[in-house]
Amino acid sequence: MAQTKNQPNSVDRDDLKKRIQPASIDESGSAPQSDKGSVAEENEEISQENESLDSNPSIETKESLAPKSSSNARPIVKTLSDMNASSPGDCYAQLVEVERRLTKDGNPYYKTSFRDSKSSAQAILWRENRLFNECEQFWKVGRFYKIRGLVRNTNYGRQLDILRIREVTRDDKADGFDKNKCRPASSIPPESLAAEILGIVSRQAGNTPLTRLVQKIFKDRRLSLYETSASRFHHRVYVGGLLEHTLSVIKLAIFIADHYRASDPRLAKTINKPLIVVGAALHDIGKILDTQMTPAGPKRTIEGDLIGHAALGVRIARKYGEEVKVDEGILARLEHIILTHSRFPDWGAPFPPASLEAMIVHYADYVDSTFASSLKILDEDSSEDAFTGKKGPFGTQLLKLASIPLDKADESDATQTENAEKAQRVNDNKVSSKPTNE
Repeated sequence: MAQTKNQPNSVDRDDLKKRIQPASIDESGSAPQSDKGSVAEENEEISQENESLDSNPSIETKESLAPKSSSNARPIVKTLSDMNASSPGDCYAQLVEVERRLTKDGNPYYKTSFRDSKSSAQAILWRENRLFNECEQFWKVGRFYKIRGLVRNTNYGRQLDILRIREVTRDDKADGFDKNKCRPASSIPPESLAAEILGIVSRQAGNTPLTRLVQKIFKDRRLSLYETSASRFHHRVYVGGLLEHTLSVIKLAIFIADHYRASDPRLAKTINKPLIVVGAALHDIGKILDTQMTPAGPKRTIEGDLIGHAALGVRIARKYGEEVKVDEGILARLEHIILTHSRFPDWGAPFPPASLEAMIVHYADYVDSTFASSLKILDEDSSEDAFTGKKGPFGTQLLKLASIPLDKADESDATQTENAEKAQRVNDNKVSSKPTNE
């Protein structure tokens, strides 16, 4: 396999080790008198069961990392993003990669990677590392760990030197553990997003089968809705992204519907606003079957590849619509909204929207996804150029935020206005001081 700088595979062990050799620091942060010791003593670990993950019962709890330890000298729990090389710290992180590799001499080592919601760091475990066997036997991608260590910037990126590690337990919540802080996730709790969506649907659609349809889907598919991203690449590519996108589309669709219903008395009678709101709430519901969230990010499922999220969404709406007895004609119009909301075949729609309700949902979806995609490109571009290096949704590079912040721009405008007023007053005074020909 070819050697690359960012992902060393068959490598010169001595060269790589010089660059990323873990610091020899004991639990207190001081250099130890001896690095000799029994593997059993050094490999003590915890093993209480994580709420959503199975733990290995063969590992013992390590006092130094136990939740709510009585020790006053225990490092403060930080995020992985805040960890540095100055002193050991504790953090929670998700294990996203474990890969066994070989040096040029044929010696095995593990390349592992941990992440939180903002950054990642890799840890290299050589064969003689006390954690090598533990990693080989017990570490599992996707699980969450509490780590004591340091993070250093090297030629190979951010390197994590692990001093202590154990799997997260229920009790770690008291110390601030939140799995959504250990992976890319919405800043808004999914429970809050779902509650707001259901509240809007209830107010707009009333006590009807359409409302009960959304309520039942959100109840039965709660976990999938909470976990799924809005897309795999372009926008809101994180846990809770689908709910964020859905809520935004609902609000935009209501705005558009209200605008046109108020502009023409005929439209107030013909545009079905409850159907629009429910269609917006369910337009991407098929993504809970189309997309699977993995430690490495969202991936397309086999169903998603073969059928697509629009058709899968129609399947879900039909199943639950029949259960709550939605009128067949209304259900068909709802299915049309879901099936055509992407408009183009390349985007998953077999044909364009044919109803006013479907058009409104399409444009609400298009506006939100396009704008969110643009924001993602802007956020990820760190260059000092005026335009982004990556092209936006319309195939052009995006102009970055104005060089003058809005508050300074407002201040500048106010100064200009004030100067103009002063100049006007001076001119007025000059005019009034001139002699008149009375």
